[in-house]
Amino acid sequence: MADAVGVRDGVEKPSVLIIGGLGYIGRFLAKYIHTNSLCSTVRLVDKVLPQLAHLAPEFTEPCHQSIFLQADASREASMSRIFERPDGSTKPWDYVFNLGGETALSQALEVYKLRSVALSVTLGREAARRGVKAFVEASTGMVYAPSRNPRKETDKLKPWLKLAKCKLEAEEALSKIPGLNLVILRLAHVYGEYDAGFIAKALCLARVYQEQERELKWLWTEDLRINTVHVEDVARALWKAAEWRAVNSTIPADAAAAAPESPTSPRRSGAQFST
Repeated sequence: MADAVGVRDGVEKPSVLIIGGLGYIGRFLAKYIHTNSLCSTVRLVDKVLPQLAHLAPEFTEPCHQSIFLQADASREASMSRIFERPDGSTKPWDYVFNLGGETALSQALEVYKLRSVALSVTLGREAARRGVKAFVEASTGMVYAPSRNPRKETDKLKPWLKLAKCKLEAEEALSKIPGLNLVILRLAHVYGEYDAGFIAKALCLARVYQEQERELKWLWTEDLRINTVHVEDVARALWKAAEWRAVNSTIPADAAAAAPESPTSPRRSGAQFST
């Protein structure tokens, strides 16, 4: 006999709240969840309406208007609307993914503090108050000091962009919120289909110069290395991180013993991962 909708192997599937659900990573996470029927209920929260988000056809169902809520998640006044379940249930959301925040470079520091730091902290406090099982924060690998070697969680932190400095500030603030079941993913440069960011522009530019058999003059030498991760891999990693955090109220003793103290985690009830 097949499982009922919202149930897998006799167990209710998790309910999911995605902040920044129409952003580049958010829409791919929604598509991954929809395609694999991973949740019982999902809500996408964004300041941009689906009709204005330039969604490709394959995102029509995963990002349907019926599961969308337009709200500014950096405002305390929006929390009740965002966290209330659409069916009127008083149960908290199981997984909350924070994929919101300012991603454009060269913004004023106050912009990042409002749209990234305030957003993360406001959401984190509400998630802790409501007993969310897993709060997944998407941060950036640019919080680390530059190095030729792959970064580990405990490596030196030295963000040099204002965006990265505020992401690190948000991490530190979240790690101090009592009762927050936090996991942080420090992402490399994300690329993939429909990407309009730095990696996509660089690849397109390189292909044009290759076709024209011209030399592409760059500010750096061929020794420059840029770490990347495909957006579909990010979606899977986000889901796996939430699943792991939901069943680990604290980091397992063997894992905690093997890992030195993280610079942004004075309590070992949080976790950071770099991808």
